[in-house]
Amino acid sequence: MKVTIANKTKGLVTLVAFCFTMYARAQTVTADTSPKLFQVTTAETLPGDAVLIRGEYLDHIKTIQVSRLADDPVNQDLPSYVPLPREDGLIAETRVKVNGLMENNVIEVDKLQQHAQSVKFIIPDKEKEGVYSVRLTDDNNGTTGFYLNAPKVNWVISEAGQKAVIGDYLRIQGKNLWRKGYQGQVVLLSTDTRQVVRVDVDKVFDAYSVSVTIPKNTPAGEYWLYYHNGQGGKTAWSEPLTLTVSAQSTNAWDKQVFNVTDYGAKGNGENNETAAFRAALDAAEKNGGGTIYIPRGRYKLTGELILPPYTMLKGESKELTQLFFSPLNWDTGELPNSLITGTHHFAVKSLTIWASRAWGIILLTGPPSEQGNITLENLIVRQSAEMSGMLYQIKANRDIVEAEIQSRWSQTGIILRGENIKLRNCDFNSSGMYTFFAVSGFIQHCKFTREGTGINQPYMLIHPKGLIFEDCYKQADGYGYAASIDESRNLYEARNVIPFNYTNDREAMTLDGGSGGYAGPIKNVYKDIITLPMEPIPISGHLINGLGGACLLLMAKVPDNTGVSSAIVWIPFDWISHFWLSQMQVL
Repeated sequence: MKVTIANKTKGLVTLVAFCFTMYARAQTVTADTSPKLFQVTTAETLPGDAVLIRGEYLDHIKTIQVSRLADDPVNQDLPSYVPLPREDGLIAETRVKVNGLMENNVIEVDKLQQHAQSVKFIIPDKEKEGVYSVRLTDDNNGTTGFYLNAPKVNWVISEAGQKAVIGDYLRIQGKNLWRKGYQGQVVLLSTDTRQVVRVDVDKVFDAYSVSVTIPKNTPAGEYWLYYHNGQGGKTAWSEPLTLTVSAQSTNAWDKQVFNVTDYGAKGNGENNETAAFRAALDAAEKNGGGTIYIPRGRYKLTGELILPPYTMLKGESKELTQLFFSPLNWDTGELPNSLITGTHHFAVKSLTIWASRAWGIILLTGPPSEQGNITLENLIVRQSAEMSGMLYQIKANRDIVEAEIQSRWSQTGIILRGENIKLRNCDFNSSGMYTFFAVSGFIQHCKFTREGTGINQPYMLIHPKGLIFEDCYKQADGYGYAASIDESRNLYEARNVIPFNYTNDREAMTLDGGSGGYAGPIKNVYKDIITLPMEPIPISGHLINGLGGACLLLMAKVPDNTGVSSAIVWIPFDWISHFWLSQMQVL
């Protein structure tokens, strides 16, 4: 192509300007190659244990030094802490963050399997168990670091939910909360920094769960909670957890008692008591709540009991008060969805409940956002989907009932959802499911068994959202956890017994049920948020086929012109997730 001199000069000027602009842009987007720490272990780390560091530019680390911190007393000090490494998240600004300390006994350790995104080292065998300060020095003599074995508080829970109540206990859940021979303690610092409340741990369950009692003179308000396990001195407190402290409140069902015998109930095992129970429930509802009291006796029921908010159904004791539901008047397909239903703020206590050919025993109804605040205590429940007596001897009847229950197996048994759920000292035997959706609260000292009907379906679904599940007996066909990413986090299970798990797929705790998966491009990455161009496709299967588990690490490459070579998108390892992506790249 022929070009005039004037045009050539203009083109040359344009080319020079373009090159200069590109050079300037290149200078402005030059990546910071100093090591960036994204994640280190928060589990207990002992001498001789390996430590894995994940991050970016870790191949620039020149030396790794380890020092055990002295166990100085902290009873008079305000909390200070060293933040844990993280990808993007901000740390609560409470004016007490400090840089990591290094004691005189500094030991340089070998770097193992060093790569750009990971490096390992081993805690020296000669070190004493405790809190270790780790310092990393890069090839430009820049330093960064972190603590190992410092306590980490993930969540808390009390009788009032995920907050503290003045004068009552508070369960604290996390890691490194207890060390043998050391006293754990809590400091509550009000967000206006005017109140400082110190509390010693008064009960230890294990290194993951402890309990304190909130002093009766604690002012209500918003606080930061700090925890110290007794090791590491003044800078080895946990990062703060925001906590609401409130006064104790009374249950609405305590304000009036409605005795079912005052409404016509006989308790003789022969009279149909359904109308009397419903009349007592209606009276409690008009009163804004109350206790439906059921004295000793056997009470025959043929219909559903709907518990209004702030109502408790209470027997004299589980040994002396029995409700039994008779299904003889129910035709095929006419069973009530559940024998006892309600939406929120109700309780069932001190009863024995018997039912045959029943679908649900206790099911929540109404909008999911309103469900929760349910208490089941001191119950014996025996529920069978099978018919009783002579009717069950006829195979055609058995087949009809079997098909009836199998068609709705996921909506049978006990289904609860929401915050502040409490199940204590109960003995359940059911043909249906035990399902707990997005549940926070306590399941303690309960026995869960399944009355077989020949149906081989999942037996227990647990989607925790701040749940303590402890000291229970569970025996049946399988256990599925964490079927939804927004309903599954913060679960503490301890001292549970699971025997005779012979049927179904013999899973005692699985995290791969009800999952969705997506492979392909992503629309956008901003901090810890990934935006997909389409919905994930529900799939079934295992994350790692045959192994029954997996670690979740989401990686996303971003264009070079952003100045960042790669980014790790965070899903907390303490949370349970069913969702994973692979082979992602920004559109």
